[in-house]
Amino acid sequence: RGYSLRVLEGDFIGIPEENNLENLSIYPNPFSNKLLFNYSEKNQLEYELLSINGKRILEGELLDNKLDLPEIRPGIYFLRLTDGRHTVVRKLIKQDF
Repeated sequence: RGYSLRVLEGDFIGIPEENNLENLSIYPNPFSNKLLFNYSEKNQLEYELLSINGKRILEGELLDNKLDLPEIRPGIYFLRLTDGRHTVVRKLIKQDF
């Protein structure tokens, strides 16, 4: 008697894992020097700021739900945020105001 393996695509039955980073809001965007984050979870967030080409510009831990970025030039960036379990990437636009 043989066995067969069937690969299923799509949603699976179980308890969904909640990703609180999906609901994270970052404002203002576009920004001039400071970004504010609407994040109320207790997990510490780590960030990476990436250029449009994917080059890492800055990295560190997010403190007090804000990030000061006066030293970077105006342009388009990507901000990768992780809480150790989940990761999100958001597009940011820095402008001179």
